[in-house]
Amino acid sequence: MTRPAAAPNPWPARVRALRDRLGLGREQFGHRVGASAQTVMAWERGWWQPSAEAQKRIEELEQA
Repeated sequence: MTRPAAAPNPWPARVRALRDRLGLGREQFGHRVGASAQTVMAWERGWWQPSAEAQKRIEELEQA
């Protein structure tokens, strides 16, 4: 029996695209969403997903 494929993680591309659009480094972006530069790097590499609060802040930045 095989496992069903996991849903793709949209956060790496989404975070990187937003950070690039805003022209921010990881530290600056992290400051805006309440995370460290290392955490932003982990999101971009798909190691972790943003917390619910960080997701809300990212969505707010996307709408700006």
